[in-house]
Order: sequence, then C-alpha cells, then structure tokens
Amino acid sequence: MAIPLAVVVLPWDCREEWRWVSSWDEWRWVYSRDGLKALALGQLMSLLLTATATCSALLAARGISIPTFQSLLNYLLLASVYGAILMHRKTPLTVPWRVLLLASFLDVEGNYFVVLAFRFTSLTRVTLLDCWAIPAAMLLAALCLSTRYHCSHVLGALLCTAGLAVLLLSDAGKT
Repeated sequence: MAIPLAVVVLPWDCREEWRWVSSWDEWRWVYSRDGLKALALGQLMSLLLTATATCSALLAARGISIPTFQSLLNYLLLASVYGAILMHRKTPLTVPWRVLLLASFLDVEGNYFVVLAFRFTSLTRVTLLDCWAIPAAMLLAALCLSTRYHCSHVLGALLCTAGLAVLLLSDAGKT
C-alpha cells in the first residue's frame, strides 16, 4: 500500500532558492571587531577541547580514571558565568527549573561517558565518535521535535557523516 506523498513531511525544506553571497557587504561583519572576536573565541574553544581530550587520553594511558573530576572545572566555569549573567539580568527563568536540571544531568552524564571512553579506546576513536553528536542531534530533533532543516543543513550533515565514515574505515585498518 502506497503512502500518499502529501502525508509524508520531510524534515528538510528544499523549496527555497540557494542564494550565494552577492556582495562584499554581506561578508563585512566577519572582518569587524565582533566577527574577529567570535572567530578568536571559537578557535580558543577548539584549542581547549583538544587539550582536554589529549589530557584525558594521557591520564587514561597512565591508568588514572577520574571522569567526573575532569569535567568539574568546566561546569564550575559555566555555572559561575551564566549564573552571574542570570542574577545580573534579574529576569525569571522562561523554562521550568526541573527541565534545566534534567538537561544539566544529561549533559554531565554525556561528558562523563565521553571522558570514560578514553579508558577503553584511543583518542582518535573517541574524537571520531564524539563528532557523530551533531548529525545525531539533528536526526533526533527531526524525529522527536519535528524540527525542519534546509537542504544545505542536511547536505552538511551528510558530508560530515561521510567524512566520519571514511575516517573510521581508515582507523579500522590500524588495529
């Protein structure tokens, strides 16, 4: 039995035309003070995440396994920065605190298992599997939250997944 096409709602929308940047004015923000600051902060975050993963792998190689303690500084910094911002604004939460508590718990457990994975496998494999988080989140958001994506988002996720598959296949030959 065939399902009518009108009933099937795809999680992406390809009806919009792709529009390439047509003028320099649309890229000017990248070279502004805010754009360069955002770029520098993004690069700093990447450097810190790489250092965290490398330190986790080195600790696991020496037989030290403290995944909760390793993430403690991250969460203390997040709580102090965003707690101060929330108290400074003096606005009430828009989401019930129970939802935030559940999201925090799930985030802590996710980081716990990522750090714990260094005990059982190599830095390369943990990093590769951690890269699967974005396509998996997109898939879950499309299935559970009915989120719709533009074709360019889906193509980007497919490209990342293809790169992940190639890296996994190349890493499989090393062991």
